[in-house]
Amino acid sequence: MTPRPPSHHTVTPMHRPTLALALAATLLAGCAAETPERRAARRDAHRDACIATELLIHSHDRARSLSEFSGGAMAQVLQASSAYAASYDEYAKAREAQLAYADSAAQAKSSADSTRLAAEGAGHSLPPAAPGTVQATAAQQYQADFAAARGNPDFPCNKPDEEAQGS
Repeated sequence: MTPRPPSHHTVTPMHRPTLALALAATLLAGCAAETPERRAARRDAHRDACIATELLIHSHDRARSLSEFSGGAMAQVLQASSAYAASYDEYAKAREAQLAYADSAAQAKSSADSTRLAAEGAGHSLPPAAPGTVQATAAQQYQADFAAARGNPDFPCNKPDEEAQGS
């Protein structure tokens, strides 16, 4: 699995606990025997990366759809909607990169690779948005969407591998 190219994001306080747990889990990934807990951590990392990718795809679609409309009586509404969609999309890109690296780190065969990939993923957060801004609202909505997708047993990323592959 090839990780995403690096971006210029920083770790936000909101993501430090998640990233710290991912880092701890991935540090063990390269040097521990395969255990049920390790398999579960690897499966969860892969599922989170899958969900983030799906949310990013939908985010791109929404942003593209809004960018196709311009002018007319709805110009101001569309401008506000486009700004929100762009903020959501930016946040979705950062989270997708973080979780792709966390997944790669969890799947790594060596402790060194796991540590390197986890550290790389930690560098993909956006700076915290000021409360009440479009960026903060978009980040909150993304977190709600992610939690809803993760909690939905019918969401494709939540199906066991054999079921997702049609076996």
